[in-house]
This record gives sequence, structure tokens and C-alpha cells, in this order.
Amino acid sequence: TGPPKGVELTNANIIAATGAAEYLVIELVKNQEHSYIGFLPLAHVLEFLVEFIMISMGVPIGYGSIRTLMNDFVCGPNGEGKGEGDLKALKPTIMAGVPAVWEKIKKGVESKLEKQHWAVKKTFEAAIEMKWQMLQFFGKPNALTNAYDSVIFGAIRDVTGGRLMYGVSGGAPVSFETQKFITSTLCFMLQGYGLSECCGLAAITLPSFGVTTGVIGPPSPSIEF
Repeated sequence: TGPPKGVELTNANIIAATGAAEYLVIELVKNQEHSYIGFLPLAHVLEFLVEFIMISMGVPIGYGSIRTLMNDFVCGPNGEGKGEGDLKALKPTIMAGVPAVWEKIKKGVESKLEKQHWAVKKTFEAAIEMKWQMLQFFGKPNALTNAYDSVIFGAIRDVTGGRLMYGVSGGAPVSFETQKFITSTLCFMLQGYGLSECCGLAAITLPSFGVTTGVIGPPSPSIEF
């Protein structure tokens, strides 16, 4: 919409947003060995806030680049074949990205599916629909949905390192189809909303709310609506 704007944030703004975020996600992080991949610019308030949260909670951060996230974008030794992308190398459990990044991952998987036999493609699409319905019915993953992950979606999860548990989408609305695809095949997607003026955290959907689409969750405890 024009040149990037500068937003003045005070130390109190940042501490309030970080404290609120910790309060919201502490149950997701405290009992697991997590790692985070950072690749968005730190001028982006989403990355700025998420990295503060990771540092304050003692979660290690591995740095990548949007150009080298996937194996397809990296050359192998001596320029031959494909190398190991940042996601495969770092094996993160948490990743934050704008919708364009999640759509890029979705399209990358779909482009590989196009080369498969039509029966494989139809089976994969049916598996996505079935797991999506189960997630909506049960409200959270269980042994049945985990079986889908290991048997059908294992190869896709390997593309992102095989450990991804939570994806955070912000910066713009993510499409229903992309959220459905990512949540069914890769990881639970937390969708949020936050202007730079409120330090990136205005509202967010959490796994405790179940699988929700088309909403951005309740207000963060760090701000007033």
C-alpha cells in the first residue's frame, strides 16, 4: 500500500506483548523439546515478537532464508542435484510465516503430486479430507489422526524436517484451503492478527480452541479492544 511505515514501540509495549504471548503458549512449549526456525526479516513485527518469545522461554533458534527453506531451492554438492534445505537441516518444531510461505509449501507438495498416478493423488486428497473431518470432530489430534501422519503424510513431514508441530500464520489472512492442507498434513496452524502498533499480538487461535477457521481468536491479555 506504499512505503513501509515506522512504528515506535516502547520497551513497555514489547514486554507486555512478550508476557502475554508467554502466558498464552506456555502449555504448548514447557513440556516439549522445541526449536524454532527464523527466516522472516526482524523488521516484520511477527518475527520480532516470536523471536523475543523464543529467547525468553529458552527455545533455540536456527536461522534460515526464504530462498533456501526447501530442498528444491538448494543445489547439491558441486552444483549437482538437490541439497538439504533449511527446514530439513534444522528440523524445527515451531515455524512462523506469512500466508505466502505456507502457500509456497502447499504448492510445492501439490506439484509433486501432479506427477503421481491419478489413484495416488485421489487417495491423498481423500486422506486430507478424512483427517480434517476427524480433527474437527475430536477437536485435537489423537492416535487415529497420528496414524495418518505416519503412514500417509510422513513423506510431506520429512520435507519440513519431520518434527514440525506448530505453525504460526500472520501478516494477512490465510486461505481456508491452505489452512486445511497445512493442519491436515504438516502441523497445527495458529492464526493470529496484530498490527505493528500493538506489537504484533492482538488476537490468536490456540489448539485449546480446537480447529477453527475464518476467525482470529480472542483478544490478547496485553491489549484492550
